[in-house]
Amino acid sequence: MPLEKSVTAGFEPPSHGKFLLLQRRQWLLATFVGLALAVVFFPAYESISLWVGGTLFLVGVIVVHLRYVCHFIVPVPHLFLLIIAVQYVLGAWASVQYPSSDPACNIGSRLPGCLSYGTLVLLTCAIGSSFSMAKLRPAAPGKVTITPRLLTTFDMMILAGCFAVAVGKFSHASSLNFVFTLLGNLRYLGVFGRMVCKGPGWVWRLGLILTLEVVFSSMFGMFGNIILWGVWAFAMWIYLFKASRQKLTIAFIVALVLMPSVHESKWQLRDSLFGDENEAEIYRRAPERALLWLSYFGRSLQKTVTGNLDKAFFGDFIARFNQAWIIDRVMQHVPDYEPYARGDTLRDAFIGAFFPRFIMPDKPISGGRENMAIYAGMELDEGTSMNLGFGGEMYANFGYWGGIIGSGLYALALALLFRWIAVRALASPLWWSVLPYVGFLSLKAEEDVLSVLNWIVKACVFMMGVCVVFPAFRRALFAAPARSQPAHGKTPRNHKGVRAILARRANQVGLAQAGEAQELTNVPPHSARR
Repeated sequence: MPLEKSVTAGFEPPSHGKFLLLQRRQWLLATFVGLALAVVFFPAYESISLWVGGTLFLVGVIVVHLRYVCHFIVPVPHLFLLIIAVQYVLGAWASVQYPSSDPACNIGSRLPGCLSYGTLVLLTCAIGSSFSMAKLRPAAPGKVTITPRLLTTFDMMILAGCFAVAVGKFSHASSLNFVFTLLGNLRYLGVFGRMVCKGPGWVWRLGLILTLEVVFSSMFGMFGNIILWGVWAFAMWIYLFKASRQKLTIAFIVALVLMPSVHESKWQLRDSLFGDENEAEIYRRAPERALLWLSYFGRSLQKTVTGNLDKAFFGDFIARFNQAWIIDRVMQHVPDYEPYARGDTLRDAFIGAFFPRFIMPDKPISGGRENMAIYAGMELDEGTSMNLGFGGEMYANFGYWGGIIGSGLYALALALLFRWIAVRALASPLWWSVLPYVGFLSLKAEEDVLSVLNWIVKACVFMMGVCVVFPAFRRALFAAPARSQPAHGKTPRNHKGVRAILARRANQVGLAQAGEAQELTNVPPHSARR
């Protein structure tokens, strides 16, 4: 017998009179926290640029907004904005105190111009992202009917995803790499689906998948995917389990401690292992590489906790999350050496995302290497992964103000996609598991429009295939909404559905008492009222 289980216990429907899901007093608190951050750190940025204070104010507002909104939706727009703040402004600000050993990453006297651009991009992206929550009225949450077939479907997705990853690692067909990537990500669709349903065993399954991700990342020393999947898992966790203020604070502190350790251990792994090994040897030694990375990570974590990190390393670590220096390169190169693209890269992004290569064999290749050469004047080798980011790409197309407005429209497009999924997730919470699969790259501020749009389009196509292959998942996804009881046992006011049900019941009672109803129709209206 299927078990019907609410996945949002403790949900408190937002009352009327809220703006973007927050009440007036909550907005006042968010404003106070933002102002407090700007004031407390004022001595640290006074001589650099006052734009840093604007970013700190927005960060405070976003964090407080996340604290309250995570009870109603998965706070993906908030994490998107916080990543922009770090990569476009805060990283560049920190680089003044901790400069990189690479002179190309140090902006110098041009820093205030970059900070103004980054802060205004953050502001317009915040405005665009706010449309994902405008007039969003989460009612009492929907329920997920958990059946053995649905739980088995989740496990089949996990196994199919792991198998696809293994096959993709040994496949030499480069044209199928993206296909294997999307098939491999079924493992996260399965584990997040079980997590949303709060099915038994989701904890160890998620732990197993992330452990395998560590092994895959250690093989080639590329840890970007596991960090990004960790951010998605964090977003799902704080929504599903209604993380308290204390837990959120601890989670952010833990992230700040782990990130330098991951970065340093990654470079230690690359320096110690990367040589002339062939591909077969790399796969054979995958467990050994993972254990070696864990040993490096443990030592780096100890240094981070005790504050023994080298200042030069810390400068290189900050440069890794500082996208502003790339935007600065674009500002110096365009339009002096390369004219504004005037939408050419965006047109190429739409062509690359919606037309397969067998129809248009000359369509652009995602990855950023070509755009970095044209618009930043940097030739990258095959082993370097670097991109303009959507902010740099918008500047390369439309200049300073056009880039700011274009970045806001880019955030608006992502917000509308999020809203489309969120509206359906409020009726069937299983839709939240679809969000990381489709929007995986959308959290990265360092990706160009082509990479993000191509991922979203292809992932949506794959999702249609998933719904065909796994009927139990499709039925749960598109099941008619079954609402839980209103919070505190109260009947919601102004609920059209309740009024319709009462009207139908009154009509049925009237039909059952047809004789009495006929007599009542012969009574004068004023008598009937008495």
